[in-house]
Amino acid sequence: MRRPWLALVPLIGLLAGCGGDDGDSTGSASTETTTLDPGVTFEDDVTVPTDADGRPDPGATTSTTEPDVVTQPGAVPEEFPRSFPVPEGAEVETGSVGRVAGELRLAVDYTIVDEDPAAVLDFYRDALAEAGFTVLLDDEDGSGQGYIGTLVFETDTYIGNVLVSGDGAHGVLLSLTATLPD
Repeated sequence: MRRPWLALVPLIGLLAGCGGDDGDSTGSASTETTTLDPGVTFEDDVTVPTDADGRPDPGATTSTTEPDVVTQPGAVPEEFPRSFPVPEGAEVETGSVGRVAGELRLAVDYTIVDEDPAAVLDFYRDALAEAGFTVLLDDEDGSGQGYIGTLVFETDTYIGNVLVSGDGAHGVLLSLTATLPD
């Protein structure tokens, strides 16, 4: 007596071998590695967990080592570049210093009372041109208190970033960051 289902055994074995997860017996999501290269930071490879269709896996977690950041309320960090222009009337809210592999990251947040945010960004456009710094990004949107503008520039010693926005009343919130080699 012939058994027709025996002819299916090799086919079943072949299909079973195609349904695996490339040797990962844990059943975890596959990963894809991408290199980011914005020029100043993120020089390391970043691994993004993905699902079977190659989309980011919302259930996966990624762990990173956060750099130590020291915050100094009401103070500009000592290491902050003195060549970074600051408009008259700007009051320091907080400063911070952080370190990551090969970089020193400095930030200062200011408020400016009764000032137009667009005028503050114009101040930076003029000051950076006068200092001979190279502007890498100049972008703005909105008007009045809904205004937001940013400038990214480089000098011989650091990369600077200016972020200007309205404070919701009649003034300006100003964030300055500088990234230096450590």
